Order: sequence, then C-alpha cells, then structure tokens
Amino acid sequence: MNNDSMFIMKEITTLAESFIAHKNWSIATLGTYAAGDSRFFARLIQGRVTISQCARVGLWLEQRWPHELAWPLEKLSRREFLLQLRMPKKNA
Repeated sequence: MNNDSMFIMKEITTLAESFIAHKNWSIATLGTYAAGDSRFFARLIQGRVTISQCARVGLWLEQRWPHELAWPLEKLSRREFLLQLRMPKKNA
C-alpha cells in the first residue's frame, strides 16, 4: 500500500465517522449504502480494499454530503478531495 492509498483511506475514514455520527447510522449501514458491502470499512481498516473501491465510496460520500454538516477534512476542500479521487497515481 503506497502513501497515496493510505492518505485516501484516512480521509475516507474521517468522512465516514462524521457522516455516520450525523445520520445516526452504523458503519455497516454506511458500507452497505456506499459500497454495497456492510464489511467495507472493516476491510478498509485491514487494508483489504482497493484504491478504486475507496474512490467510489469517497465519491458517494461527497455527492450525498448533508448541506447542514461541515466538511470535516481540514486540509482538503471538497473540490480538492474530488480531484484527489479522480486522479489516482498510476502505481496506486
């Protein structure tokens, strides 16, 4: 797993934590909706997901981000986050 992959996985985890707290969902529920896999985030923590799977979940979260909820990524705006997802490194 390279640094770009680890960075995106960390950002996805941050978004997920904020999203589920706001929606009062479990992490498994979010995984089911965002990835079609209730164990997605368990596998993410274990490093057993691909960068493209993370990108799909990140895009799902960004597209459904509640207007009333502040964007939790301090170092990345929503636009920068989307660019990061859409331009993965060739080695990733």
